[in-house]
Amino acid sequence: MRVERFAMVLVVLACGSCDPGAPAGVAGPPDSGQPVSGQALAFELTGRLNPYDAALRSEQATYAVGGFRLHLAGQEEVLDEEPLIFRYVYPAGAGALAGKEVVVLRALSLDPTSTDASLRVALAQVVLPRDVLAAPYPGAPLRLPAARLGLSASVRDVTLVHRADDVSLNKDCYRAALDTGNDRSYLEVRRGGAPPVVGAVLSLGGELALASGAELDALLAGRGLERHHGRYCTCFQDARPIPCATFEAESKKSGEELSCSVPAGFLQSTDARATLTFKGPINSGVSQAAAGLASASAQVGGKTYSLSYRSHAVRYTFQSGAWTGKDIVEIISIGDVQNPTKTRVTYNVMFTRVRADLLARMKAEGLAQPPPDVQLGFVAYLLRAEEVRAGADSATRLCPLAVTGSAPGSFVLCHESNKSFAVGERLELAASLALDDDPQVIAAWLGSGCFCSKNQATIPCADFPEP
Repeated sequence: MRVERFAMVLVVLACGSCDPGAPAGVAGPPDSGQPVSGQALAFELTGRLNPYDAALRSEQATYAVGGFRLHLAGQEEVLDEEPLIFRYVYPAGAGALAGKEVVVLRALSLDPTSTDASLRVALAQVVLPRDVLAAPYPGAPLRLPAARLGLSASVRDVTLVHRADDVSLNKDCYRAALDTGNDRSYLEVRRGGAPPVVGAVLSLGGELALASGAELDALLAGRGLERHHGRYCTCFQDARPIPCATFEAESKKSGEELSCSVPAGFLQSTDARATLTFKGPINSGVSQAAAGLASASAQVGGKTYSLSYRSHAVRYTFQSGAWTGKDIVEIISIGDVQNPTKTRVTYNVMFTRVRADLLARMKAEGLAQPPPDVQLGFVAYLLRAEEVRAGADSATRLCPLAVTGSAPGSFVLCHESNKSFAVGERLELAASLALDDDPQVIAAWLGSGCFCSKNQATIPCADFPEP
């Protein structure tokens, strides 16, 4: 599985007690062949130093060779997926670390139950002050005592969720961190840069003692982390900090849910009716309109018409008829798309139109559904469409199947996040709209027959190209 979508989250630093001061530059303990601790993080990475931008976009990164071996709770775990070495400069809001440059070593292990929408990884990370690698060492390889270098290390479990509505959620929980009381931990510089510039090849290894359990809690207490299910964590929604309980609730949602409640049974009907839920941006025009998350269908004359292929919302000013000069918010839903030939496509289409002033009134008055005194505030048209493309020419024929009935039905509007239902705002609603396929009722709304056009100009339907 590729994790480019989540690359930005996977390089967020958790430096802990990282000290950007210069290293001592003296040799460390000799290699005794014994592990530095029963809980340790051993690593070997060789690769080019990447810029931070490349780390954010993993398709631009040059991966290293090697990885980490984690010894914890009597178990060994290998973290060697997407090993990376990159440069990072702490931003202005990082307190004493602001402006300090570090070199980060990172690799992960992907949980096999992960999906494209929900990713779970174990992430190992070592953060070195840049000066560690810029110091003039007498030779390489050289083993240095980690306690005198100001480095930090952590192993964290990271859960990343990307919902259908493009909301990104992140939970980052510590499993272990550098044991600052152990003086046997070491870093081995096998090949370094002087100074380590982007593009330089680095070869680094080492073994670091880790603190977990109560020792880890003592290290992390007071650092602004949230205690969640017995571990210290941070949680985010779209890069904004949130309580981890909120993460748990939001990560269980698909993203297609509306933000307000819909009455029980509102969308269930067996009569001639169109049902629709929509959640998406309001566009300025049909061309290149961003689609929303929607579920739509219609039942007329004992037949069900699918409208689930694509839906998008637009806002425009109506040019003729009873709504002349009125701003309209319209949801266009299509479905049952078929290609009888290479140049011909057919599909169902429904136009659900709502006057913008009705939406504004419902928002102002705190109404979930249109008030009973509203007349002609919303309508729906169901049509069968056919398009023919020949070179640069495009012809369209729209034939009405049903229109809003005399008892039009209703809709539920979620308006808490709206200001004026302007272009760029998000529209959320559920609709249950009565439809009538009586030819006389259709004619009263739309006139008789079909509507035909070529290159967006009206043409007689007799001129529409037939198969």
